[in-house]
Amino acid sequence: MEGLASNFETVLKLFEEHLDGAMYAAVDMEFTGTDIDNLPDCYAESAAERLSKLCEVAEKHVPIQIALTLVKHKNNCFQCSSYNFYAFHWVGPELLGHDPSFTCKASAMQFNADKNHIDFNKWMKDAVPYMSREDEARYLASPLSRGDEDLPRKVGLLRVWKLLCEARVPLVTHCPLDIFFLLSSFERRKLPRDPSEMAKLILQCLPCIFDTAHLHGSVGGFRSLRLAKFLEDARARHAELVVAGKALPCCFDVVPETAMKYGNGKDFAHEAGFDSLCTAQLYAHLLNLSPEKVGQSANRLFLFKSMECLDLRRAAEFGEPGVSIFDLTQESFLVARLSNRRGSRALQLISSLGCLYKRMDAWHVLVIIRATGREAASMVTELDAIQDVQWLCFEEWRMEVRAWSYTPCKDDSHDPVCDISMLNESCAASSTPDQHAQPDHCGGVQAWLSGDVAAKQAKVPRVADALSWLGGVLDPEDPTEEDVDERTTTIGASSDCSSASDLEIDSSYFSFQ
Repeated sequence: MEGLASNFETVLKLFEEHLDGAMYAAVDMEFTGTDIDNLPDCYAESAAERLSKLCEVAEKHVPIQIALTLVKHKNNCFQCSSYNFYAFHWVGPELLGHDPSFTCKASAMQFNADKNHIDFNKWMKDAVPYMSREDEARYLASPLSRGDEDLPRKVGLLRVWKLLCEARVPLVTHCPLDIFFLLSSFERRKLPRDPSEMAKLILQCLPCIFDTAHLHGSVGGFRSLRLAKFLEDARARHAELVVAGKALPCCFDVVPETAMKYGNGKDFAHEAGFDSLCTAQLYAHLLNLSPEKVGQSANRLFLFKSMECLDLRRAAEFGEPGVSIFDLTQESFLVARLSNRRGSRALQLISSLGCLYKRMDAWHVLVIIRATGREAASMVTELDAIQDVQWLCFEEWRMEVRAWSYTPCKDDSHDPVCDISMLNESCAASSTPDQHAQPDHCGGVQAWLSGDVAAKQAKVPRVADALSWLGGVLDPEDPTEEDVDERTTTIGASSDCSSASDLEIDSSYFSFQ
């Protein structure tokens, strides 16, 4: 159901009714931007640095649409009700002289207009206003608030957020950025950079978070991280298990208001309300596919181009937000520096040896060896025979990246982050091997692989089997496929759906009454 200022009280009442007894809620949002200029995500960044970037993105931009799908569960039937709100910050004397400002990325706005069919007039004129708790508390402490009976309308969507927090239902998202936008919009504009403080703020508001992007790797075996294809794969795999008697059937009952909006056969891919409905259904399928792995992945958030995920519990308790996505008792990994951007032959040989790989940038590939100790050392010997490739330990590569391009932010309040824009060409000019030169021997790498696995495991404890996310076997149709940041909407490949064609509405997804 679409929420606008004109019908907000009616929608809020329905929301409160459906929230009562809900099993979980799924969120999706559309934004004025999702990244920071010239600071792309990079494998060399730590989890703490990435957390700081997520905070900064949420502070600089604002939501255009905020959608929640509430899910009730009975006899393995999931009743879904979706709410899609246009949101715009309240502007007026109640903010005590503060006039909110935000950044709009041209690419994000164009994407929202072309793919999401956002009505910007509706956003500016008819959106539901909102304040943060911080805004509201400041206003209530001032003399201006006395006798203001119109305050509920002015705080607007903050009332939805308070209801959600008070209900203490788990929140499901597809990539973590939505969580940071919710906190920046409804708690306080300036988010804490200390990992422990930030994690405690999140967990104070939300009892538990499940990130379906993290579950993509944790459950494993899916082709794409994009929401539409991910849902399609999960639905098909679940159906196979049901036929084999290894899983319970899973049906969906969409309430009439949601059915009226999304059950008419139109293409709603990228609209926040529809994508929140898809996220809710995806989580239901994953829960039926692997309840144990879903449970183990609670409060762990996916990071694009990272060796780690964010672990909110660990961050809250120990101040360390990152945990490895590898099992170092069973896996080893190296960095391959290619002699040219395509590296087709080298990648084919790496794949033929049974290794998985993931492009890190134009010249470097993360190679995952599904072995440790002597077995891994034997595999390294075979990898070392591949022509026109230099081999590095990950930390060696990471230090090299930081030596080339690690620069502090201008704002002292933010952690430094990594800008790799200069690294690729520098590597090409000075570090990439000559076409006819032999690659450096990786004896140092072999020594590292034969080291104390237990000690390494203690430093980066097991989180999830992320091999499926890390690239899988080489695609023979496109051996040089480049990575696409499926978290951002600014390049037209959103975390929700990559394009309208990705999500062909299948009426069997839903049951309409």
